[in-house]
Amino acid sequence: VFSHLAVIALCLAAPMVAGQDNPATDNQDQMALEEVIVTARRREESLQDTPVAISAFSAEELEVAGIANTRDLQQSVPGLIFSEQGNKAPSIFIRGIGQKEANAALDPGVGVYINSIYIARTDSQLLDVIDTESIQVLRGPQGTLFGKNNTGGALLVSTIVPHTDALEGEVSTRLGNYGRRDVKVSGNIPLNDDSLAMRLSLAS
Repeated sequence: VFSHLAVIALCLAAPMVAGQDNPATDNQDQMALEEVIVTARRREESLQDTPVAISAFSAEELEVAGIANTRDLQQSVPGLIFSEQGNKAPSIFIRGIGQKEANAALDPGVGVYINSIYIARTDSQLLDVIDTESIQVLRGPQGTLFGKNNTGGALLVSTIVPHTDALEGEVSTRLGNYGRRDVKVSGNIPLNDDSLAMRLSLAS
């Protein structure tokens, strides 16, 4: 009788062990991290392989975080501060380094780039997040790869590239206190089958 009970116990234990393997495999698949690609060193590479202090945001992450302009990044990026000196021109500081004087004749201490194009004056560095593919905030001196005026760091903004795959459009709205009403409209328009397309973006 004992031998028959042992055989039955082994037979019952085998399916239970086999059944426990599948959830573990499913959990491992669900916990896989998405690889983040950055261009902090002027080439595409994984964020984990880049020896630079970076905060990177995709278009989806910007939307989820409610980031409407670059000033809102200071709520999510360590060491980033937008300071205003009594006018509309923001002074960007990273780790306490930036340009204190809001003067059009002075160069900023933190560089801002839109699609690798340098924004040379502080009164043009406050940007709305519209039709944006990604934003990268590089903390620390970036003069080796980006030249002067990047002592505090650099802020890289990349917009969505037009494509010829399909005609697309997107409309988003945002309501807030004190009569705030934001409307953003963007669209992708193919001009021919394989090589020419354009994007239009409007914000109010």
